Amino acid sequence: MKMKKIKSPISLTNFYIKKFIKKNTLIFGQNINAGSRLGGLTRGLDQFTQNSFNTQNSELSLVGLGMGALISNNKAIYFAKQLDFLLLSMDHLINTYNSSLCQNSKGTFVIVTYIVDTGYEGPQSRLNCLGDFASISKINCRYLISEKDIKFNIKKALSNKGLHILCISQKFGNSTNQIIDDNNLASNDDTGSYFRYKTGDTLTIVAYGFSIYETMEMIKIKKYQKFDLFVITNPTNTNIKKIITSAS
Repeated sequence: MKMKKIKSPISLTNFYIKKFIKKNTLIFGQNINAGSRLGGLTRGLDQFTQNSFNTQNSELSLVGLGMGALISNNKAIYFAKQLDFLLLSMDHLINTYNSSLCQNSKGTFVIVTYIVDTGYEGPQSRLNCLGDFASISKINCRYLISEKDIKFNIKKALSNKGLHILCISQKFGNSTNQIIDDNNLASNDDTGSYFRYKTGDTLTIVAYGFSIYETMEMIKIKKYQKFDLFVITNPTNTNIKKIITSAS
C-alpha cells in the first residue's frame, strides 16, 4: 500500500491496521461498517475481509467472542467505543484470558478503543487510565500516539499471539498536528514500550502516554534545548534502564 499524507492518530491507526491485518481475521464492533465508523477509525476495513460485522452494544459478550477466537487459535479485532465500557467484561479480561495463558493458546485478540479524556463525558467516563487495565492481568496495553509507535505497536499486536489493548486519545485523536517529529526518532526498546525521540545532554524528559501532548506544549513554552525525550507507550513492563542512564 502507498502511504498517504495522513497525520492524525485515527487515520494512522486505520491505515496500519489495513496494512498489517492478517487474512481471515474476524472484525467486529458496534457501527464499524456504518455511520461514523467509530469516528473514522474503521473506515474501509470491511473491504479487507469478509469477516467484518456490526454488532450489538454488549461488551461482555463481544469480549467473550474475541476470547473464543483466541482460545481456538484464530484472530479477532474488536473495536470498542471507549475503554470505560470494558469494565463490563472484566471476567473475561482476567479469568478467561489467564485461562488461555494456561492453555498456551496461539490465537490473537486485539481490542482497539478510545480513551475518553476530553473532560465533558459525565459519570460513565471516569476510568481513563490504561495502566489500571494492564495491572489486573497480563494484558499487553499500548497508547497510540505518533506514527512510529502506532506502526510498531499495531504490527506487533496483529502479529503476536495473546490479548492486546490499543488506545487512542479521544481528545487528540483527530489532531493533524505533528506532535513529535518522527524523523528525529533516536531509538526504542525491542518491545516498543518506549520511544526516544530526541537526544541531548542537558535535560531528560519522560512523557507517560497521552501526557506527551501537554509535555510538548511545555517544551515550546520553556524553549528547552538539547534534551532527551522519552515517550512511554506501555503502561507496564517498561524497561527504564536507558531512561535512568539518561537522567543520571
